[in-house]
Amino acid sequence: MDIKLTLDGNAAEAKEHELLIELLQRRDTKVPAVCYHHQLGPIQTCDTCLVEVNGKLVRACATPIVEGMEVATKSPRADAAQRVRRYQSFLYLQQSGSVRTLRPLRPGVPER
Repeated sequence: MDIKLTLDGNAAEAKEHELLIELLQRRDTKVPAVCYHHQLGPIQTCDTCLVEVNGKLVRACATPIVEGMEVATKSPRADAAQRVRRYQSFLYLQQSGSVRTLRPLRPGVPER
């Protein structure tokens, strides 16, 4: 059974028991997800996948889709939350010495 919802102001359909992050990835909607992998499930440690659902910020990796939900990935609140969490994650990785691992993924990330 398909579940109907609104995604960034447009009608969308999701599969039953699908997580929001899975729908976003399937539709190529750009939402960061540092700690999520489909084989591991929602780890919920980085908060980079924050989106707005029915006016509240939630983790897309841990939010099951329900009928009629309204999702905003590009709202000012969601965008600000994602930017803050990405920056905090970068600072943590920089402090831990793991930034070199990210260099191939993000050109312009300085070496330590």
